[in-house]
Amino acid sequence: MKKLLILFILFGCFLSIRANAIVFPVANNLDVQGQSARSVEFLGETNYLKVYIDSNSWQKANQKEIYSKIYDLVIEFNTNIYPMITNVYGKSNIQGKKFNLILTPIKNTHEAYFIKDFNNIYLDVDSFYQYDLNEIYYFLSHEFMHIVSQYEKEDKYGVKEDLFLEEGRAEYTETLLGYVDNTRTNLQTRIRDFVNCNNPSFVNFDKSKEDYAAVNLFINYLVEHYGMDILVDSFRSDKTGVDSINYALEKNGYEIRFNDIYLDWLVASYVNDCAISKKYCYFNQAFKNVTLIPYNFYVPTNGEVSLSTTKVVKQGESFFEKIVGGNGDVVLSVSNILGNLKKVPYVIIDKNEKKEIGFLDLQKNNEIKVKDFGNTNIAIVLIFSSFDDLKYTWQIKNNVFNNDIGSIQEVDFQIGEVENEFISILLRYIDLLKLKLELLKTRM
Repeated sequence: MKKLLILFILFGCFLSIRANAIVFPVANNLDVQGQSARSVEFLGETNYLKVYIDSNSWQKANQKEIYSKIYDLVIEFNTNIYPMITNVYGKSNIQGKKFNLILTPIKNTHEAYFIKDFNNIYLDVDSFYQYDLNEIYYFLSHEFMHIVSQYEKEDKYGVKEDLFLEEGRAEYTETLLGYVDNTRTNLQTRIRDFVNCNNPSFVNFDKSKEDYAAVNLFINYLVEHYGMDILVDSFRSDKTGVDSINYALEKNGYEIRFNDIYLDWLVASYVNDCAISKKYCYFNQAFKNVTLIPYNFYVPTNGEVSLSTTKVVKQGESFFEKIVGGNGDVVLSVSNILGNLKKVPYVIIDKNEKKEIGFLDLQKNNEIKVKDFGNTNIAIVLIFSSFDDLKYTWQIKNNVFNNDIGSIQEVDFQIGEVENEFISILLRYIDLLKLKLELLKTRM
């Protein structure tokens, strides 16, 4: 009763206002019925927000529950979301503006969106019921960050931010505002999508769930290792995307640049072990189970084998490949056919799961020699990434294969290909089961 009384005082007299319906524009490509406008009911306002709900949804709603959740939401916006985001990124252009929060039916591809020209933030009315409050807080903070970016970055400096960094800052609001420590979080979904993808990318952002997952984890890694000032200084400049991150790194005294941080992040996303190196792990315990699952290649254990593969990777993509099997000393060589492939991170895993990290500098050396592969050392993981379109090949063979072996090599390669089709699927499935088991343990 006390909470509802405070809510009544906060918003004013609902009963006298609710009769006056208002029409708001909506995104017809996101509206559940494809409409371009919705009749809404005004529920009230605070210093920063006016709150509305779709008229049809209001008639069917549990109105007491709606009021209760709105109370929590507007308090969170007034006391945490608005002041934190504007204090961090700026408010010179946004100060004094009031925003419209509209609960409306949205397609199940989205929980929220914004229209900056009207200062409108739209939340899916069904999600408003289904999700925990901290998840709803995140949806609101994500969209509000987009509006702040429009006013304080793009309008102020006359630039268009790269989409990956625009979305990355919005994703990071969940961490910035302290929502990642709750039972159900957007971050848990992002981690699940990320570890199930063996070719993470986000630079050429296409709004896939994998892109959102990758940029979320990258921005968290970037801030953990290089500080919040990198995100803020890249925002408060007329530079965009990678250039703005490199500008912020230089401004803050770092010699490292985006491309090298990106490679370190890829390694960290597979190794994730601070005992090996602080560079190759996440610090926040929310990321403790992050381990990308590579695509597996199986080297037959019988006979003398030479196995090779060639792959094309699109600009900005990455690809993780794990080689297992084999029996004896091997030489693994990597060749760049197309694109600007300079460094290839690799991880050698021994029978005790100990990992050794190295980098192939293809301008100096393109070979890795591994002793007793299949016994003492049980796996090699290769990480390929480039900001150009890329075509590469790798070959693994026994040390005795120093000369041309003609038809024998071709036959053995074909046999290896047949085995890989089946065994790679089994190995990946086993890795997925192990990961799911670890995730279940953390929830018990």
